[in-house]
Amino acid sequence: SETDKTLREVSGKRKVYTGTDLEIAIAKKLDEVSAECSVMIENGVDVGENHFSLTDRDQINIGTWLNFANAGFAVPYHSDGNDCTVYTADEFKVIAFSAIRFVVHHTTYCNQLMQYIKSLTAVADVENVEYGQELTGEYLENYNNIMSNLPITNNG
Repeated sequence: SETDKTLREVSGKRKVYTGTDLEIAIAKKLDEVSAECSVMIENGVDVGENHFSLTDRDQINIGTWLNFANAGFAVPYHSDGNDCTVYTADEFKVIAFSAIRFVVHHTTYCNQLMQYIKSLTAVADVENVEYGQELTGEYLENYNNIMSNLPITNNG
């Protein structure tokens, strides 16, 4: 019936949501949160005075150049709007590790927020969830556990 179907644009495609009102609300909110997470990541991270976008291509480039930095080589790279600069291996590791932590932060936060959304039992509660809200309880504990166990820091 029309009450259990909703059309929505998702990545340029029409998506049909079906199920109960709660199931539809959860599915929509999960798509919304996922899209917001992607935007946050792609917008990038500040490292010192410079900003680095983190599109998929940027992440691949940083990962590739990190291999060279880990081998001790200087790395040519550029921050947004600036000319290419040659970074020492240690300087580039700070950039790469900052980018990696930023991506892990957002993906972990997003995953925990999605788990929270799936636990909700009222449509209004689902609709009130916003990307960026504070995690609580087991979701915050899981996030903190993951982030505290990363094998990297901003300093390498």
